Amino acid sequence: MQQRHIWNEKMQRRSVRIPKGYAKLRDDLGKILKSARLNYDEGTGCTQSHLAERVGISRESLSRIENGRVPIYETLCELMVRLGLDWDDVAIEGESLGSSYHYSPEYRHFLGESLRKGRREEGLTLRDLASEVGISFSQLSRIERAQSTRSALIKIRDTGCDGNLDEFIFEFRDDRLKKLADRGGMC
Repeated sequence: MQQRHIWNEKMQRRSVRIPKGYAKLRDDLGKILKSARLNYDEGTGCTQSHLAERVGISRESLSRIENGRVPIYETLCELMVRLGLDWDDVAIEGESLGSSYHYSPEYRHFLGESLRKGRREEGLTLRDLASEVGISFSQLSRIERAQSTRSALIKIRDTGCDGNLDEFIFEFRDDRLKKLADRGGMC
């Protein structure tokens, strides 16, 4: 996975992860996603509200994405799945200009999703759990969304069957987070 820093019209820095073998996201990503949404279901299309609800974001967020804002990795992946798009449709192949870092988004994503599911099953808010574990609300939110590339709360359990560094398997160091992720059961 590569990490890119994209500058939007307000010059805010945005980190975006894309798979190895791709240099960057297409400049017209928003138009590609909008076109795919309008051609969804054999050309009948779907509304922004409908797609946004299925992806788990607000309609306003989807509108901003279609108008050029770069979505976070997880949202982009979910949009791609829902709209039947591949990385070739949304990114340009090539060598990265930036440095790569070892990150296994699928495993980190599943760990975060499991934590979120377990937390919600216990009726805990992000703020409640963050306070209980002794971390900031924003740090816990980044962990749940797999946006935290480093955290003392997460350790590498395994490096896959052949020791490939691109196949890290993560788990929580904190017993409370580990139990909630186990309860969420997606790992």
